[in-house]
Amino acid sequence: MPSLDEVVAEICRMPLDRHDRSNVDLLARTGYLDHRGELTVERVYDYLAGDPSLIIAWQDRCDDNRSTPAWYFTTVGLREYEVGYLTRDGRITERLRFDDRRLACAEYIVRDVE
Repeated sequence: MPSLDEVVAEICRMPLDRHDRSNVDLLARTGYLDHRGELTVERVYDYLAGDPSLIIAWQDRCDDNRSTPAWYFTTVGLREYEVGYLTRDGRITERLRFDDRRLACAEYIVRDVE
């Protein structure tokens, strides 16, 4: 069984390993199911500090997603970021604003994975 640190690393790198794999398959390969409920925004935030390019990869992954319901992560201002939940009928039912892009991305990752 992979350690929680290994799972966090694999989850954070998921957008780089999309080669014709479903999100379910990618998530299963990370070992997340062995640590379900242990993934925290703080752990993801700390991991993203080591490779800021992952934030761009996650934002690109989110921008490419066309399915609903789904979490999203977007830039809404010069230095403002939003994580929200878009329902099947196009309503936003949750919306969180951040002035820290890495924190917004970490929040998005945890919510998207859950």
